[in-house]
Amino acid sequence: MTPRIFICYRTSDGVELGIDKSGRLVPTFGGRSEANIEALLDATEAVLDALRSHGLEPFVAYGTLLGAVREGRVLPHDSDADLGYVSRLRTPVDVARESFRVQR
Repeated sequence: MTPRIFICYRTSDGVELGIDKSGRLVPTFGGRSEANIEALLDATEAVLDALRSHGLEPFVAYGTLLGAVREGRVLPHDSDADLGYVSRLRTPVDVARESFRVQR
């Protein structure tokens, strides 16, 4: 397994940037205010509720889950919220259609 290397930059106005998995510089949570983090958590909860309202059982995943379990908060070097769900459908075409519907 190739280790992941995280490089952090700070802009001239103090915004922390990290390199995401796509190689882009993005603002990280480390430099965000509590109000920004609260807004992210509220938006994440709204997405979870929306997915549940469509009969899905979403869950937090990846860095979002790691931060919640290990740190009890978002990871400072993370830059997004990761959610997932396991489809109950059986065929790839049905799962693709469901994914398209859910994204809309």
